[in-house]
Amino acid sequence: MPSRQSEADRYVRVPLSVPFDLLHARNVRQTFVAHAHEEYAIGVVLTGCGRLQHALGADEHPAGSIVVIPPGVAHAGAPADNSRFCYRMMYLPTVYLEQAAKDAGWRGGTRPWFPRFTVLDPEIARRLEQVLSRLESVHDNPERMTPYLAALLRDFTCRHAKEWTSDVVASAVASPEVQAVRASIQRTHANPQSIEGMSRLSGLSPFYLIRAFRRAYGLPPYMFVEHLRVHHARRLIEQGESIVNAALESGFSDQSHLTRRFKRTFGITPGVIARRSRRGANVGEQNISVSANQS
Repeated sequence: MPSRQSEADRYVRVPLSVPFDLLHARNVRQTFVAHAHEEYAIGVVLTGCGRLQHALGADEHPAGSIVVIPPGVAHAGAPADNSRFCYRMMYLPTVYLEQAAKDAGWRGGTRPWFPRFTVLDPEIARRLEQVLSRLESVHDNPERMTPYLAALLRDFTCRHAKEWTSDVVASAVASPEVQAVRASIQRTHANPQSIEGMSRLSGLSPFYLIRAFRRAYGLPPYMFVEHLRVHHARRLIEQGESIVNAALESGFSDQSHLTRRFKRTFGITPGVIARRSRRGANVGEQNISVSANQS
């Protein structure tokens, strides 16, 4: 990338009672390492074309398309043709999509699953870009946009989602032995077992274990460790922990190691999160109703 300004011109927190992040990335040439989000990543491509490699396959998202990645789905991204592209993205906690599903008439507690991670729907894409642009503006009261966001998510869910989750997809191809290794890594990601230890735990050969784990979860075990570490470090930084302490407590060898992985996962440095956390320490939250039925 040519400059830090072109990597992510705007990265803001929407300060509602259920807060979430917005990313407006311009002139992106970065390749993102395989990773997964704890939230729904939903956005629109403004210019250029991106390529998404994910646990269930691969596809491209041209200008005007919607990108939607459910929580827990491992994926890697890059420009499709080595040129730069621009997009807006929001990272929504699951409560927003669960409410959207309820507004769409689904049973309560359903978490929508999107079988296509690149969606062509010009009307929804136009509305999505408008909502993200307004939410990004420092001059707007974000609470005023919640009815529009809720209606957008309801309609998007009605048109393009199914009652299915990423956990169902993973469990369908993950044996009990592989699931046991995943659970072990989740408990001990700061100081995990070696691949030989994981092999002994599962009773599978190292080679077969790596293949089976990647097939189920989209990442080999060592990258799943890194995924857990970087998300744990981010939570610590958001809670006010220093970057160096967050790095060490999460299992990274030093701050620079965390920074490199953080940048290739989230597209920003840990310092951006740290500065935002300090600025937001004294900012009050606003109430939010995410139901479209009140619009």
